[in-house]
Amino acid sequence: PLKPAAGSNSPLCAGNALLFTLTDTTAGVIYSWTGPGNFTSSAKTPQITNTSTTHSGDYIITANLNGCVKADTVTILVNPIPDTVTLSANTPVCAGDTLRLSSDTSTTGVAYLWNGPLSYTASTQNAWIANAPVAATGWYKMTVSLNGCSYADSIYAVVNSVPSAPSLSYNSPLCISETLQLAATTQAGAGYSWSGPGNFTSTQQNPTRNNMQFADTGMYKVIKTVNGCSSSESSIGVYINPVPFVVILANPADSICQGDAVVFTAYANNHGGTPSYQWYVNAQAAGTGQIFTTTSLNNQDVVRCDMTENTKCSAPYTDESNDITLQVLPWLAPSVSITANPNRPLNKDEYITFTALPVNAGIIPLYQWKRNGQDIIGATGSVWSANTLNDNDSISVELVSSYQCPQPTTALSNGIIVKVLSSVGDNRATNDIQLYPNPNNGSFIISGRAHSTQVARVQVVNAVGRVVYEDTVITKVGKLYHPIELGNTAAGIYILKVSTDAGSMIIRFVKQ
Repeated sequence: PLKPAAGSNSPLCAGNALLFTLTDTTAGVIYSWTGPGNFTSSAKTPQITNTSTTHSGDYIITANLNGCVKADTVTILVNPIPDTVTLSANTPVCAGDTLRLSSDTSTTGVAYLWNGPLSYTASTQNAWIANAPVAATGWYKMTVSLNGCSYADSIYAVVNSVPSAPSLSYNSPLCISETLQLAATTQAGAGYSWSGPGNFTSTQQNPTRNNMQFADTGMYKVIKTVNGCSSSESSIGVYINPVPFVVILANPADSICQGDAVVFTAYANNHGGTPSYQWYVNAQAAGTGQIFTTTSLNNQDVVRCDMTENTKCSAPYTDESNDITLQVLPWLAPSVSITANPNRPLNKDEYITFTALPVNAGIIPLYQWKRNGQDIIGATGSVWSANTLNDNDSISVELVSSYQCPQPTTALSNGIIVKVLSSVGDNRATNDIQLYPNPNNGSFIISGRAHSTQVARVQVVNAVGRVVYEDTVITKVGKLYHPIELGNTAAGIYILKVSTDAGSMIIRFVKQ
């Protein structure tokens, strides 16, 4: 036979089928193939499926025709394929992040080729896509090649879109102690992360915060997350309004006369619009408006005003004002009477003290003492003393009431007719008395000779006629000695008067 011409699809990669070829046109020839691994075949063009590198080597083909044999040899090379490649990726990632693709193989010397969406290619073992768009989502194929043999695997990578920043709102206007209601726009599958003043945090889409205070004022921030991707931060400024309150005042005052008109005015504070007012007298509705006027109040009536503010807080807010308790006084007629001490005929130059006794005249009434119907200059106290009165002088006092509701405002007292003895009698009992030292500091001595034993009355009177010292002294024949202490009295001119049944004498002295 003719010599066979053997061929094959060598070189090939492990796992592929080895195909032999033979060029021979001789009829009736018997073929015999032998090769590595005890390979034999009588087929003219055999094949080996799922080859491995052990199939590499020389394969011999013999052609036998009637005992005549011809042979040929073909060399086969089966290249190994790269080992399995393990793929990984940092998926899912967010749009704008870097998508990282990684491969791992134990085979050295291989070539790498990545293919993916958007015509992506890379020839490195590990690849990446910076600022990855959502369209980069898809299958990424990695092919490793060695001596013309390759191994391929794919991995699916996801690039999620970044959600838009949410729009925020809250239940403005808001007042102290009210509840804050925050709100963010809705997106399906979104998570929310809130933060705010005072360590406020929440994962609710629309969180609330109770009992808001001034310290809770500030910026409230939220980040929205969808499929692991976070939006940019949104923020909203929350302002807490001070609570509106109202104060009321009474004009002319909270103490009035029966039947007087009182004008109450409400002064609104921290209000934002036009508040409404409701007035109450003893908890009974009595009027509306900012000003309330009445003439029908009774003693101890209580007036208050409730102010309702409709624009400053998230809900209508009502504040109760201070209470004003009215003192309603009756109209009273003042009167005054006077008394005299001593209430007897006076010796010449003897002091007499008049005292006013007011009724319904208030706490600090005014007085004007009168002598025979004429005003006494400087005599304006409730007590008046004098030692210069004449016989039959008439003393009275006119009172001006300090009571809030007098009717009338003044009153005139009774008159007291003063009787003054025309002579002082024999004053030999006291005409030798001396006062020393003079001037003095309020501590002095009176002494002298006495012509008889009797009772003497000692008085010290100030410049306005008020008795500041009074005592009784027993005089003895031949001697009078009596120390006097005026105590805490003002400096000035004083009069010492010593009186007995027989007469009296006066000594003026100066206290320094």
